[in-house]
Amino acid sequence: MALENNDAWQTLLPAILLNTLTIQPKDLQALYTTRTGALITAAIAKKYGWHVGDRIPITSKTLQNNGSGSWFFDIVGILPSSPQAQVRNGIFINYDYLDQARARNKATVTEFIVVVSDPTKAAAMSEAIDQTFANSSSPTESASIRAETQQAVRRIGDLSFLVRSIVSVLLVALAFSIATMMMQTVRERTPELAVLKTLGFSDLGLFVLVVVETLIVCTGGALIGLAIATRAFPLAARFVPILSMPTVVIAYGLIGAVLISLISVSVPALRAAKLQVVDGLAGR
Repeated sequence: MALENNDAWQTLLPAILLNTLTIQPKDLQALYTTRTGALITAAIAKKYGWHVGDRIPITSKTLQNNGSGSWFFDIVGILPSSPQAQVRNGIFINYDYLDQARARNKATVTEFIVVVSDPTKAAAMSEAIDQTFANSSSPTESASIRAETQQAVRRIGDLSFLVRSIVSVLLVALAFSIATMMMQTVRERTPELAVLKTLGFSDLGLFVLVVVETLIVCTGGALIGLAIATRAFPLAARFVPILSMPTVVIAYGLIGAVLISLISVSVPALRAAKLQVVDGLAGR
């Protein structure tokens, strides 16, 4: 969100931020009086170790008049976090500074936030705004914060369903691959298994032996993959901040590896347990 440095915004801005952030008058005034000033949320300050008075560089695809994509801002205030805050990760700057310094799309914005004193008139206000710009080169599409939130949640839900579907298919394919591999292993080692039975191994003993072997292979692979992911996610989070590797994911990964192992090895292990010594020594 960008803030324009003029008297109108000084009146409207506190009302707009009232529903999203807690802002001190001194911080707001510091932003107005500092052309390159920036207000940041407490979460951003904690994440990057920034403090009031720091001059921070931000690389953006929005180029300046000199062709540079590096923007520098002076932190003039930190907005405290609160459970009611709708914006937890944000940097607020002066629109006038951004608009005059950028090379393209001057005098344009992506989004306006409009506060209506009477909530019952919100729909009529949205319709009036859209009708005003209906025939312009950049028509507007007004929506309430609740509607936008619902759309975002719906998109996340669709994405989650897609991810779960892909993961489910991969797990089925993985279980089938492991089962095929273990069947081939048991078939190739039939004489060895027959010798073990000759030496006194019981059916249960061979069953447990094959299951443990599969568990070692699968959990070992899962541990390697989870270790790589644990190292890789912090690096990827520098570019995609929402990425994280919670501890619960590691636990689920290990549990999933064990379950896939047990499901995949059930048939090969039963085959090894029911093996007849005569057939095994004959290679059948």
